[in-house]
Amino acid sequence: MLTPVFGLQGNLLKKMHPGEILYFKTAGNYTTFFLLDGTTVIVRATLSDAIKKLPRDMFIKVHRGYAVSVFHIDKITNDDLHVGRKVVVIGRKEIQIAKQFYRAAIKQLIVIGRTE
Repeated sequence: MLTPVFGLQGNLLKKMHPGEILYFKTAGNYTTFFLLDGTTVIVRATLSDAIKKLPRDMFIKVHRGYAVSVFHIDKITNDDLHVGRKVVVIGRKEIQIAKQFYRAAIKQLIVIGRTE
């Protein structure tokens, strides 16, 4: 069982189970966590700081401002409108994978078959 983490929002500690975090994104010094139940938790932390506090190998940085849960990725695909652009899909949310993060992201996944 995974240990819950707590996001500090002002003077409130909001419990988040790592398995219920779909993805998170950063804007400056603030990171927003998007949870399975549709709620969000906004904390004052950089993306790198947030990743360091969460269970190792559970989250993948796919962009300078985004990290995703390996447990909630539905697919990784090429965007037909922009040839060569890789997109990770979580539910209805599409998040672009930056070129510099693609190989490292794929290495963190268990992939059966060829990736290129």
